[in-house]
Amino acid sequence: MAQNIKYRLLDEEFFPKFVTAFKAFVLETEKHEIEPRRAEHFLMMTIANMKNPQYLFLLATIGKRVAGFCLMFPYDDASEKKTVLWNGIYVKPDMRTAGIGQALFDNAYAWSKQTGYQRMIAFEEFGSKKWLRKKRFPFVPVRQIIQMEVK
Repeated sequence: MAQNIKYRLLDEEFFPKFVTAFKAFVLETEKHEIEPRRAEHFLMMTIANMKNPQYLFLLATIGKRVAGFCLMFPYDDASEKKTVLWNGIYVKPDMRTAGIGQALFDNAYAWSKQTGYQRMIAFEEFGSKKWLRKKRFPFVPVRQIIQMEVK
């Protein structure tokens, strides 16, 4: 089945299927449905930037079905290096042994280099090792982000 997988940029045709896949990504990774306000913000940001060459909305598709995606957005980390935020990679559970995640990563890495990015970053939840446990994705821990709610 791997030979039927195509990698493409998000467009209007695949937008509804991408939204469905993104909701599944949030449900699986965060264990709850996406909040309406966050969903609205994400959809507006996606529509505004899906044709922006500094953003990457890369889909893995099989026919008209979205099998996975990765998202990369410009990120200002106040350094001298042009930085991109790896904002998510997702492969549907029934497709996880087809090499799609690695192909998405490889394509995103090549895009980052071609686009002039010098650094890729990803955030992890405290205690999570999802990026670090994937040895084929050579991220190294740099710092931890902490937060508190203002009430």
